[in-house]
Amino acid sequence: MQTDAANSLAAANKRIANLLKKQTGDVGLVDVSLFIEDAEKQLHTELNKIIADNKIHVEKQDYQAILMNLSSLHATVDHFFENVMVMADDDAVKNNRQIGRASCRERV
Repeated sequence: MQTDAANSLAAANKRIANLLKKQTGDVGLVDVSLFIEDAEKQLHTELNKIIADNKIHVEKQDYQAILMNLSSLHATVDHFFENVMVMADDDAVKNNRQIGRASCRERV
């Protein structure tokens, strides 16, 4: 089970890193009003919940619990990449999605 969790976390990180290679400039703040797809709303919500939940684990230096919580995002991250075109035609939406992925990577 722990190997599966680690593998899913590494795979999600790699997917986000590959997208971010194309991004230039500073990372700003995500504008939730630009979310179109349910999958991007879901990822944003679940990521914020996990980060909040992990605060106590960070204080206790319980890294296994942190990684297990983060690995629970695997299905949500997969759902996002299967249903959201990050490189959207609308520049505002595209930039917001890139900021969201950069924020995701920085915060975890």
